[in-house]
Amino acid sequence: MAGAKLSPVVALAVLVFAAHIVHGEDPIQQCLQQHGGFTLLAREWPSRHLSGRLGPLTNVTVLAPTDGAFRQLVVQNRDLMRRLASTNVDRIVQRHVVQGRYTADDLAKLGRIRARNDDELTFQKTAPHVRVNNEANIVVPDIACGQSVIQGLDGAVVPDEIK
Repeated sequence: MAGAKLSPVVALAVLVFAAHIVHGEDPIQQCLQQHGGFTLLAREWPSRHLSGRLGPLTNVTVLAPTDGAFRQLVVQNRDLMRRLASTNVDRIVQRHVVQGRYTADDLAKLGRIRARNDDELTFQKTAPHVRVNNEANIVVPDIACGQSVIQGLDGAVVPDEIK
């Protein structure tokens, strides 16, 4: 699927993640649906086959943009949306997944960690939130999801070459 063109809305919805499928159920998608505030991502999850695209992801931290983050990106940055539409979706998705189960405070204490796409992400405590790559804040922290955890973001963590 590398190089596949997506509409800006679909590209934005796909900015997020994948999870391990257990007995035909996707625990990350279920947590997103149950928690609320992630309806755009939860709705696109199965139609984009995110879990199958990236293989099993267990014991991960998912950096999930909220519905508000998606809406803000669409309204405020149409040029970025066009660039995202022509980008390798797997690279964007993997940038929002960190191997290991980390709370927001754990991430701030670590300061730096590698994402699944091997990009280094930075985390800094800036009251009252933890800032990710100086691009987004963790505004919905520590959503427990089985062996994984979801950190809700007020923005996306876009690769440098797309900005």
